[in-house]
Amino acid sequence: MAEFSIKEAKGRNELVIRGDITIADALQFRDAVYRLAKKRKDIYICCIELNQCDLTGIQIMFSTYQYVQNQKKKLYVSEEFAAVLTRMYTAAGLENHSFSTAEDHGYTQHGDQEVGI
Repeated sequence: MAEFSIKEAKGRNELVIRGDITIADALQFRDAVYRLAKKRKDIYICCIELNQCDLTGIQIMFSTYQYVQNQKKKLYVSEEFAAVLTRMYTAAGLENHSFSTAEDHGYTQHGDQEVGI
């Protein structure tokens, strides 16, 4: 379960996340970011006390980023969010796997090659 607190610091709005962002908390997180986006300042999301973030939480994080950009503001996320993603990657057993992009294999957005499945 996540807890969110909002404060103003260093000329920006700061959202501090404590606990886990799961499907149960995702909309509460989104709503908190949307409220902050209505203010005049950029947004900083502090993830120092974020333990876990499920796929819904990650999806909401990305969609709120797009929303904030559309509001002509900037959204900053503390580097601890990357550590949470790394833990998820490791827990899924993917730490020894590397991923390549479609472009690495000659595929483009314009459909120059057919995708084989």
